[in-house]
Amino acid sequence: MLDSETKRRINTCRDILVGKVPDPKSQVEQITVALIYKFMDDMDLESEELGGARRFFT
Repeated sequence: MLDSETKRRINTCRDILVGKVPDPKSQVEQITVALIYKFMDDMDLESEELGGARRFFT
């Protein structure tokens, strides 16, 4: 089960998208894409900290 903090974060993300994307299935898709981009950016930042170069967002 999800803890209350995770549920709150998911609901906040959904609330942001509700006005523009009313279909729940599309909301999940948009949130998933945003999380993937965030993960890719985090990987780029970690690579830079270790002396490497960005791979995803150059």
